[in-house]
Amino acid sequence: MCNLFRLLGSPKKKEKVGEGHVEQMQKDELDQVLQRLQLENLELKRELERRKTAATSTPDLDRVASPGRRSERGATLPRLGRSVPSLKSAQSQSDVMDEARALRLHKQRLEHRSRILEQQNEQLELQLQRLKKVIQQVSILLWSLLDQERNGSRAEWSAEREWSERRSHPPFGSRPGWDDDDAAADAAGNRPTRMQSLLATVDDLGRAMENLVVSVVYDSDQEQ
Repeated sequence: MCNLFRLLGSPKKKEKVGEGHVEQMQKDELDQVLQRLQLENLELKRELERRKTAATSTPDLDRVASPGRRSERGATLPRLGRSVPSLKSAQSQSDVMDEARALRLHKQRLEHRSRILEQQNEQLELQLQRLKKVIQQVSILLWSLLDQERNGSRAEWSAEREWSERRSHPPFGSRPGWDDDDAAADAAGNRPTRMQSLLATVDDLGRAMENLVVSVVYDSDQEQ
């Protein structure tokens, strides 16, 4: 019996042993919690330093950050991706505005050219009317000159015929040959004079029409 009590020990000793074991376990747990808190504190300090460094550093330095920072930077990539289409849309709007401006300038040039062509057309119509009037006047003058030439030829032919008749049958007491020769000489002298006048008139009209055409062409070239 005594041996049994020795093996089991007294109750007081058991209580002391149990309390010491609990205290040791609690101490170990507290040490673990303290170490965990110290590690977390160290991580928080490192994270704070990283953020300060990222705030004061350039974007190139941000590329060498930790995986956590890379994930944060990756979270901002959609915003950058959304900004790229906005730049493209702004560039496309600028291109459209430039094209519209070029089209307006081209339209203005076409309208100006159209007005110039209309003015030239009006001037050409006026010149054409003037040419028609000149041609009518020339034709009238030519017909009148031709009529005069025909009448003159008939008169000359009648004078020559009368001269030949008189010469073949001279009147009594007249000097044959003198008066008739003078009349024939007058008729022969008047015929070339009328022909030369007709040719000179035609030449003058031709030069006038040529000058008119040249002036029309020159005016058109100056307006262009």
